[in-house]
Amino acid sequence: MAPRDVPTLTRLVSLVSSQPRRTKPDVQVYAGLTYKLSLAFPNDYPFKAPTVKFETPCFHPNVDQFGNICLDILKEKWSSVYDVRAVLLSIQSLLGEPNNASPLNAQAAQLWDNQEEYKKTLHKRYGEDAK
Repeated sequence: MAPRDVPTLTRLVSLVSSQPRRTKPDVQVYAGLTYKLSLAFPNDYPFKAPTVKFETPCFHPNVDQFGNICLDILKEKWSSVYDVRAVLLSIQSLLGEPNNASPLNAQAAQLWDNQEEYKKTLHKRYGEDAK
């Protein structure tokens, strides 16, 4: 197999949640919004997880103000069988099913149960960040 330079590159990927795989109402709050993610692959990838961050600010219980994502497969549950597609699908799933027991954004976690208020706050912040 030819050597690849992929592990040393940072790639920006656009994650569009306008067509969620689940029909749960929770996922719908992100419908139509587009987010950019950075993926930095370590030299020992795929044996070590890539570092994935939201480049576009994302209001979510498991995303902090710097774009860091709290997701088990990017930490202790990483496996070398995961590829970029699996990571992106997991992040898309996380958007609709946050882990409110371990939030990085306490305000988003508190609002999550009130989807109407959550969506209002999400879209307000998304609009502010787009300026």
